[in-house]
Amino acid sequence: LAIGESFTAMDAGEVARRFGETPFSQAVTQAPPGQWAGPFASGFGLHLLRVESRSSPRLLPLESVRARVREDLLA
Repeated sequence: LAIGESFTAMDAGEVARRFGETPFSQAVTQAPPGQWAGPFASGFGLHLLRVESRSSPRLLPLESVRARVREDLLA
C-alpha cells in the first residue's frame, strides 16, 4: 500500500479481508475518530491510522445494490 492511501466507507469485515485478522484491522474498529493512532502491524507492515468518522451499519434496499450483488456473484 502506498503512503497516504485512504479508504472510504469500509466495514470491519472488509478491513479484515484486506488486512487479515491483525492488530491493524482490530484498531480500525476501536480507534477514536479524528486522532492519529499506531503504529499497528498487518501483513503489509506497520501503519499509522486516522479514522475520520464512524457510522452505524445500515441495510440498503436491494434495488440500490443489485448491480454490485450481480457483479460479485459472477466474480
